[in-house]
Amino acid sequence: MLRRLVPEELTGGGRLRRAIFEQEADFEVVGHARNGREAVELAARLRPEMITMDIRMPVMDGIEATRRLAGGPRVLVLTTFDLDEYVYDALGAGASGFLLKDVAAERLKCAHVA
Repeated sequence: MLRRLVPEELTGGGRLRRAIFEQEADFEVVGHARNGREAVELAARLRPEMITMDIRMPVMDGIEATRRLAGGPRVLVLTTFDLDEYVYDALGAGASGFLLKDVAAERLKCAHVA
């Protein structure tokens, strides 16, 4: 079972993505962070294997949070912003993947087990 941390907004799509992971037998959602700093703190305490990171979050953005998590859990960045700069920054910070938030649920699940 893949232990996951989900730091992103919990309205609309964020709630839907979290529900997708919670319904899957292969995933255990071990925590939810409201911002990047909380994601880094929870990752240290909960030790997830995968983090689904949002780019734009309050307090600390997803790029900086990913940078601080380098060498730890795998980070898959999800965002609504289709900007090359975000892709390069996320991967440069140590993210193992980058997807847009409108990705189909099945593709999102596959990205987490790859």
